Amino acid sequence: MEAWRDLELSQLKLEPSVTALIGQLLRHIEVLEGEIVLLRAENQALRDEINRLKGQKGRPEFKPNQPPRPTEEHAQNPVGNEPRAGSKE
Repeated sequence: MEAWRDLELSQLKLEPSVTALIGQLLRHIEVLEGEIVLLRAENQALRDEINRLKGQKGRPEFKPNQPPRPTEEHAQNPVGNEPRAGSKE
């Protein structure tokens, strides 16, 4: 929600002092947003460094649950092909 970036102060019907104040505030917001981006990047770099020093790795990758694939041993001796006990075959 950054509608203020598209705001045209000259189109607002305000007193010049108010328009100037709003312009200063918007410029200050842009500076603060830039600092936030830099601080977040620095914070992540420091977290990564702490984890490296602790001997830890990054975030683990979780693989989705999947049924095990049949191996060659199972393919040679298929289970379930024999008739069931009590069946009339």
